[in-house]
Amino acid sequence: MKNSRLEQSLINDWWYSVDRWLLGVFILLLFIGVILIFSAGPVVSARMGLSPYHFVIRQLLFLPVGLMLMLGVSMLNAREVRKTCLILLALFIFLTFVTIFLGHGVKGAKRWIRVVGFTLQPSEFLKPTFIIVSAWLFSQWRMDRLFPGHWIVFTLYAIIVVLLLLQPDFGMTFVVSMVWCLQFFLAGLPLMFAFIVGGFFLVGGFLAFKFMPHVHVRVMGFLNGQGYQVVKAKLAFANGRLTGTGPGEGVFKHQIPDTHTDFIFAVWAEEFGLLMVLFLMGLFCFIMIRVYTIALKEKDFFNFLALSGLCTEFGLQAGINMASAMNLIPPKGMTLPLISYGGSSTLSTALTAGLILALSKKIIGGKYL
Repeated sequence: MKNSRLEQSLINDWWYSVDRWLLGVFILLLFIGVILIFSAGPVVSARMGLSPYHFVIRQLLFLPVGLMLMLGVSMLNAREVRKTCLILLALFIFLTFVTIFLGHGVKGAKRWIRVVGFTLQPSEFLKPTFIIVSAWLFSQWRMDRLFPGHWIVFTLYAIIVVLLLLQPDFGMTFVVSMVWCLQFFLAGLPLMFAFIVGGFFLVGGFLAFKFMPHVHVRVMGFLNGQGYQVVKAKLAFANGRLTGTGPGEGVFKHQIPDTHTDFIFAVWAEEFGLLMVLFLMGLFCFIMIRVYTIALKEKDFFNFLALSGLCTEFGLQAGINMASAMNLIPPKGMTLPLISYGGSSTLSTALTAGLILALSKKIIGGKYL
């Protein structure tokens, strides 16, 4: 009975301290993802010669795991978040290293390893865990300038970037780099170092465009407006008009290879129309505005850095996916958080959402829960 009352108290404390608006929007995004996988999944399955509901069934297996992961992580306190992410970061750095040599290759990139019949992309989990660990180290550096937290973060960042480039995964490298720069800037980045980092990205981008054929092809396709998937995605947006063709009635999902992952936003646009496109974009904007507002009110510097980084990562990934589908930027091969198909994508974004919920909880009884 004592344990029962204790568990009940923990759940009650969590319910009264968690941000229910954020929780509700995260769950709504997961529900939207299920609707779109039911629409796009069978089409992709037929194209690949798989059973009609192959992707639907797999996503429905990932969904409850992702939901439980999000809720479980949201119940952690700040100290438990730091310890958990430190262990997970070390684990997934190792698995990402292993993937380079033993990974499963898709479209010229080795990013996946097979685990019990499923493919896992370890690098997906580097983003949220690295954000938490770097926020922890930066906050310790701010409290004690003799502690080399910024140099430790720089070393971890260099290791992660090298691993991502060896796969290669330029989209994720970009996201990790942007979030790292933001956290470093908020922690007190010297202005000269900011110019050095900016120059490094400009030179790196030019070299990638010049000497890496697939990067060159994507950029030139974007500039010329000739990418096959992008052209079809634009036609899907046009066909959706204001109110859409209706659930499951989209035509262009039959012609876009990656409708269940990278271009799932085009399916939403065609079948639900401009109004629902704006609604979906509004959900992501709501998350970012609310989390940034909570972060700005934070007195704990670790929470401020961690929430700012997690929110930027979540919003940046969503923005890149939607902008790619609308041909505003070159295609990046990045999923739409909590919506696109994929076990690694679903679990990693659920982890990010859980961390945001954990660190944005209200104070009850004079302490963070």
